[in-house]
Amino acid sequence: MSAPGLTSAFRHPNKIAAIAAGIDHRRRSGAGGGPGFDTAGEAVPRFLELARDALPRATG
Repeated sequence: MSAPGLTSAFRHPNKIAAIAAGIDHRRRSGAGGGPGFDTAGEAVPRFLELARDALPRATG
């Protein structure tokens, strides 16, 4: 991934949460492993919080 693409992805934490959830799913199903795979699922809630916080606030 190019640097601008990576920067864009980090502006959208919901995308990072989906990626981390996918990594965690593959690890739990036995299809993935290695350094960092065992902690990917732990990152999902925080990235979802960041995504929620980035949503525009409703006014009215």
